[in-house]
Amino acid sequence: MLLKMKVDQKGSPNGIVVLSFEKGKTYDIDEGLAKVFLKEGWAELAKEEKAVEAAPDNKDAGAAPKNKNKNKDDEPGGER
Repeated sequence: MLLKMKVDQKGSPNGIVVLSFEKGKTYDIDEGLAKVFLKEGWAELAKEEKAVEAAPDNKDAGAAPKNKNKNKDDEPGGER
């Protein structure tokens, strides 16, 4: 079911994976979850337009680790 989000909201179409839905974007949402979004007033039925996929909640994995295998010869003042 195509819905246009009225607010930012999180939801789970399968009870396992939680997805983020952004205000103003249109999504093709599972009927059960779509009914909840409509009933709560978080979304409205959308006109036919291209839907986007919801982003998983864990999209930020944090900072990259420092390179622990760096050769000391590459550092300033390192032995040659």
